[in-house]
Formats: sequence, C-alpha cells, structure tokens
Amino acid sequence: SGQWGQDSGFLYVHVGGSDPGANVSYAWGICDRIIVFGCEAYDNVWDRDYVFHEGHGIAFDDWTQDSAIIACKSYRNQGLGFSFNRGDRNQLIGCIGYDNWRGGLAIGGSGRDSRVYNNTLVRNALGDDPLTSEGLVAGPSANNTLVTNNIIQGSVLYGVNFDSVSSTGCVAEKNAIRGYSDAVRNGTEIGTVTSDPLLDANYRLLAASPCRGAGVYIPGARHMGGKKLRSIPDIGAYRYAAARTVSNTRTVG
Repeated sequence: SGQWGQDSGFLYVHVGGSDPGANVSYAWGICDRIIVFGCEAYDNVWDRDYVFHEGHGIAFDDWTQDSAIIACKSYRNQGLGFSFNRGDRNQLIGCIGYDNWRGGLAIGGSGRDSRVYNNTLVRNALGDDPLTSEGLVAGPSANNTLVTNNIIQGSVLYGVNFDSVSSTGCVAEKNAIRGYSDAVRNGTEIGTVTSDPLLDANYRLLAASPCRGAGVYIPGARHMGGKKLRSIPDIGAYRYAAARTVSNTRTVG
C-alpha cells in the first residue's frame, strides 16, 4: 500500500489512508523504453488478501514493453525475483535472483521477443505457491524468446520452461542448468552445461568453474556492473576475474 497504485485498469488513490478518495479520470496505456539499472529489491511481501501472488522484486506489469532490467539483484521476495507480464521485447541482462519464493523470473501473458542474457538465478521457487520452474517461464504466446548464457540452479521440475509447445522460435542456448528433472521444456535447447557451475558465496565464478569461456557472444549484452562480454564470454551474471594480489612494498618519495 502507498499513496497510489494502478492495476488492470483501476487507479487506487491514497491506499493506506482513511480518506475515502474521489472519482478520478485518467488515461492508461502501454509504457515503453523503461530502464532499471543497478538496483536491489528484497524482502517484498505477498499480500494474501490480494487475488494474485504479488510481492515481486522488480516487475514490468500490464504491457510494459521495449524495456530492460540490467545489473540488478532481487532476493528474499515472497513473489518472483523478476516479472515481465503481458509486455513484448523486454530484456533481463546481467542480473542475480536468489531465495525468491515463487520463482526467479516469469514471462507471462505475451512476452514475444523477450531476451534473457547472462543472469544467475539460484534457489528460487522454494517458498509458498512456487512455480514448477525455478528459473524461467515463458508465456503461451512468447514466440522468439531467447534465453542465453544464464546460470540456473535449483530443485523443482524445470530450469527453462517454454510453457506452450505452440510458441515458436524459443531457444535456450549455452545455459548452465543444474538440479532439475528437465533442464529445458519445449523450445530448442543448445549446448547446456549440466555440471556444477562452482560459484562462491557471492555467486561469482570460481577459477575451476565450467562456465568460464563457455558462453556465446551477444552484441550489446552485459555482465553485472555493466561489464562487456568477452569475445568468448563467461556464463552467468558475473564475468570471471582472478583475485588481485597486493604488494607489501611501497615506494614513498
């Protein structure tokens, strides 16, 4: 609740107050070209009196299109880590989602031409009312959705779930998917890495990780922090970097 809210064509004013409000006339339609960069969303709560399972971390809702979530973290939310609902051509790039109750990412309603590049989604869909896919769900009309260079690790049915066999052009390529009955359901699966991605406590790649240099180059994609992909990129949100050593000698002049 807050001072205002919008959902499915209704505008709610002064939700948390005692004022009964007033009649409001307003225009409502598609919004586009929204960028969410470098943000964190955590501990959002699912209001169980509401008809839908909300409490998401970061959500593009009701026909938000041509927009992107880049280099963000979303964790411990009682809904989804990230949600694209009914919009087309949205992108999730270089993000991390973990310990979200319902799932890591859901692309629902439409979701045509969605792009999911170089993210790390771990230990999601373990709370109340979870999705059957920990990492990703593509809606029944989400044609031409591409899921590439992601680390997806959990323990429910699917890693990548292209929800309808009628969705055409959906591809999951060069993802590290582990812990599921089926890594990719429907769509086209290419070059899945099934061994342990070997992440440290901060979800960065360890030196021996099979995700190093195992991805496919995507022009314009980024790792966490906005770092560019190498020509032979790593899989996951973080680009591998060896620990730096600090010299004990210093020259003072």
